Amino acid sequence: MEERKHRYPSGHFPNQEERVDFNQRVMTGVEKVNEQYPQQRVLLVAHGAVINAILAEVSNGEIGSGKTSLMNGCISNIHLKEQTWHIKDYNQVGHLQ
Repeated sequence: MEERKHRYPSGHFPNQEERVDFNQRVMTGVEKVNEQYPQQRVLLVAHGAVINAILAEVSNGEIGSGKTSLMNGCISNIHLKEQTWHIKDYNQVGHLQ
């Protein structure tokens, strides 16, 4: 971490993907999964950056990237209703206790 902060104090790394592009790429993937498994429950396992991107896009920026600190192993539930994604709940850790 120290070397990274020293080399790139601004936090901008060479060839880093822009957040808006990353979020769009992630949501394209979510849409592809939905198309492949319509009307089915799907378990998507991902790292925090991907989960936060999904939450940010679905909530129109109210939660997710830059606003939500996800717990390790948490569960977030989203569903598609009338062609719109909705967050049922997120950052759930009750199953870990």
